[in-house]
Amino acid sequence: MPEMPEVETVRLTLLPYVVGNPITKVQILNDKIIRGEKNFQTKLIGQSFTTINRRAKLLSFPLSPSGLYLCAHLKMTGQLMYSHQDILEGGGHSLSSADYDLPNKHTRAIFTFQNNGKLFFNDLRLFAYLKIIDKETLQNTYNKYGIEPGLPHFTLENFQKAFTHSTRSLKSLLLDQSKIAGLGNIYADEICYEASIKPMRKVSDLSSVNIKKLYQVCQTIITKAIKHCGTTFQHFKILNHGQIQNGNFSDYLQVFRRQGQTCKRCGPNYLIKKVKFAGRGTHFCDHCQR
Repeated sequence: MPEMPEVETVRLTLLPYVVGNPITKVQILNDKIIRGEKNFQTKLIGQSFTTINRRAKLLSFPLSPSGLYLCAHLKMTGQLMYSHQDILEGGGHSLSSADYDLPNKHTRAIFTFQNNGKLFFNDLRLFAYLKIIDKETLQNTYNKYGIEPGLPHFTLENFQKAFTHSTRSLKSLLLDQSKIAGLGNIYADEICYEASIKPMRKVSDLSSVNIKKLYQVCQTIITKAIKHCGTTFQHFKILNHGQIQNGNFSDYLQVFRRQGQTCKRCGPNYLIKKVKFAGRGTHFCDHCQR
């Protein structure tokens, strides 16, 4: 699943192309991607996106003049791709060369703009979704999320509150979107490593020094991941004018998918381990993480 840095990269990539361009046609090729709204297409014709917002892993497109919002969640295998003349931009789940010709077999919706550009919503596994909601519903959705790195409410005080009276493991708390929004498996493991704390450690056992370190590391890693367009394995690619551009934060990973390799802190006698914990593959060094 694309995590917050990857979704932010999609937002920034699409922003120059889809804002202020009236929608003239909407094609829904599979109804399973539409949540809630019965008159989805008619609510979009003649509307323009005024910007693209993101909260955690959720993208929202404010519509003008209606004042409604189109929301998009990529889930595991979603893509948003913009195509116009020689431009092909966007991101999401990896593309094979056969999928560059849009629409493809995974295209679920197509938005056509007044300039004849098209925004393709693709999804392999049909978990991704689109929905139209009003401002109040959007705010209620946002209110379900916890504090998020990069936003004003991400303060040390609020971070400490998220850890108060918790009996769960550190990793399960970091993955809880109602506590810390936008993190997923990759960044949870990396944050724990940089803070020198085992992901399995009970939150109730952490000192104030531990929590402050986690807070600082969380901000540093997410900022760096966004700068490097996220982490690319097989499930995230950006297309930039038809050229595949990987999110290269994978070059900076310390533990994730490095099981059996040398710990970069401890040297050749200590290898990164991988176990299943909190329902996820979990990577750590048994020597330097306590």
